[in-house]
Amino acid sequence: MNDFESEKRSSPEARARRIRYVRESVLGVSREQFSIKSKISASSLQNWEQERNKGLTEAGARRLVQAFREEGADCTVEWLLYEIGEKPSAPFSKTTMKELLKSPDEEIIAKELKLYHELNPHSIDTVITDDGMSPIFWPGDYVAGKRYAGDDIKKTIGLPCIIELETNELLVRMLEVGEEENKFNLYCANPNALTKKIFRNVDIKSSSPILWLRRRTAIRR
Repeated sequence: MNDFESEKRSSPEARARRIRYVRESVLGVSREQFSIKSKISASSLQNWEQERNKGLTEAGARRLVQAFREEGADCTVEWLLYEIGEKPSAPFSKTTMKELLKSPDEEIIAKELKLYHELNPHSIDTVITDDGMSPIFWPGDYVAGKRYAGDDIKKTIGLPCIIELETNELLVRMLEVGEEENKFNLYCANPNALTKKIFRNVDIKSSSPILWLRRRTAIRR
């Protein structure tokens, strides 16, 4: 790795992206939920995730890593700060098991989702983890859609989509053409979202307009 690439990976923006990846894609919790569980203030999390005040520091990274590990995500300080080492994977913790056992809808949703994929082989699914698309979709909603890649991505402009980033992260956002060639802007439908409202000039692997939605009855708004 050359000096330029190393500096890019340790930039406040890159660190913020990795924090959001662990919280949203690995743990599947909102910023507010994680703040309550970890006892790290929501303002600190927001500053780190939105690159404010020079972004994440080493001391902050150590606090986050400890909190991530307590939730079952095996993250390291080196990966969070410099992207060195293995990428954290989704946990299968006792907490997760308890949540699953409390939700009788999970088995039904899993069966419906399996059938959906059988009928739509070029599809992708995810769970909503933030308030960026509220009130269309809420955290905890299961969504799926048909995958478009390459030049076909432009067919999904202006639609609520599951966006597959080059880093393999999944985000549910609206899509528009970016200012740079072959890049896209991802934005929230919710103007009051607490999460980052727009990502500009992003490289994406695929975009999947949402065609399937299931909402657990246990979830109350």
